[in-house]
Amino acid sequence: MDQDAEAILEHETSLGLRVWQLMFICLGSVLAVVVMLCCCIRFRIPRTKQDIEADYRRKRLTRKFRERLDCMNNTEIDEMDLLKALDRVRQQCLVEAQKSSRNEVVVNFEYHDGDVFKSA
Repeated sequence: MDQDAEAILEHETSLGLRVWQLMFICLGSVLAVVVMLCCCIRFRIPRTKQDIEADYRRKRLTRKFRERLDCMNNTEIDEMDLLKALDRVRQQCLVEAQKSSRNEVVVNFEYHDGDVFKSA
């Protein structure tokens, strides 16, 4: 049996290579492609549902923070570090939250005050 397997591996192909050489080249090239893909593309499989949700929240938060930073002037950003930028974005969010809460109060007041809604 060993002689048959050895004879098959030592058989010369049409390319002038032996079968074992051709198998080595094919397996080596597949391994090289896998290694290159793993190096170029970051594969990370989250372990739990909480990890997946935390990654999603982190990406969403980062996207919102990036949008806020894009609204600022370049000269302001040049003078800022991360903590100052966070404080600035926090202030903008608080101002917007206060505006939206005022708008909700005004809208609710208009709904309750109008005669159209009393007859409806």
